Amino acid sequence: MNRGMSWLAVVATAVVVWTASTGLNLAQPAKDPCCGTKVAVVDLVEVFNEFDQTKVLGQQMGELTARLSQEADRRVEEIKAAAEQLKATNPDTPDWNKRNRELKLMKLNFGVWKEIERETLEGDHLRWTKRTYQTLTDEVARVAQAKGYDLVITREVLETDIPGMKMDILRQQIFNRKVVYSASEVDLTQEVLLNLNAAFEKAGGAASVDPSK
Repeated sequence: MNRGMSWLAVVATAVVVWTASTGLNLAQPAKDPCCGTKVAVVDLVEVFNEFDQTKVLGQQMGELTARLSQEADRRVEEIKAAAEQLKATNPDTPDWNKRNRELKLMKLNFGVWKEIERETLEGDHLRWTKRTYQTLTDEVARVAQAKGYDLVITREVLETDIPGMKMDILRQQIFNRKVVYSASEVDLTQEVLLNLNAAFEKAGGAASVDPSK
C-alpha cells in the first residue's frame, strides 16, 4: 500500500520528546543516570495515514476538489459557447464588439477564480497538515512521558515493492532511514494511533472536521 507520499515531506524529521519527571513514580519510572537515555520510536507516516481525521479530511478535500473541477468545466463550456457565438457574429457590427468584450471578461474572471480557489485549497491543506502534525507530536509526547522515555525517533519502513521503483528511490529511502532496528516494546505507533482515533471519535468524528476552518 502506498504510504501517502503527500505527507512524507512533513514527517521526514525526527520527533524529540523530553520528560520532566525526577521522582520515583510507579506510572513514570524515575530516571537512573547509570542507565542512559531511554529511546522509543514511532512511525509518523503510518500514524498520519491511519489517523481517522486524516482520512476524513482527505475525503472532504477530494469532494471539494471534484466540485471545483465540475465548476471549472462548466465555466470553460460557457467560454467556448461565447467564443462560438463571437465567431458567428459579423465583426463589423456593434454586437461583435459587445460579445468580444464579454468573452474577454469571462476569460479574465475564470482565471482569477481558478487562482483564488487554488490558493484557498493549498492554504486549507497546509493549515490542516500543521494542525494534524501538532496533534500527533503532542500525543507522542504524552505517551512517551507516561512511559518514561526521554527521546522518540521517527521510524520509516523500507518499501521495496513500489511498482516501477528505481534504484535512486531505493537508495534515498535507505539513506533517509533513521532507525534500522528497534524492539517492538519501544514502538509507540499503535498506542499513539489508538489514542488519537479515540479522541477524534469523542470529539465528534467527521462532524468535527471542516477543511475550510
